[in-house]
Amino acid sequence: MKKERGMLVIHFENYCEGELEFADGLPVTTKKDKRYHGFGMKSIRMIVEKYGGYLSVSTQSGMFRVNILLDMKQAHAPAGRAD
Repeated sequence: MKKERGMLVIHFENYCEGELEFADGLPVTTKKDKRYHGFGMKSIRMIVEKYGGYLSVSTQSGMFRVNILLDMKQAHAPAGRAD
């Protein structure tokens, strides 16, 4: 996580085996019990969108990557304001 040009940049990655299936831009859980599925990517996307941010999720060469960009002004503005 770092601050760059007024943006909060969050990047995390982890190893993954095999190919992940994506639906609506997010990975589909590979767990047998679908109720227990990691960080809750839908929740992360909802929070990022709430603050006008950008979320990207990808896999490549056995790595699962998540990138989040949040405008620091937008994140600190009172509800409904982004000035």
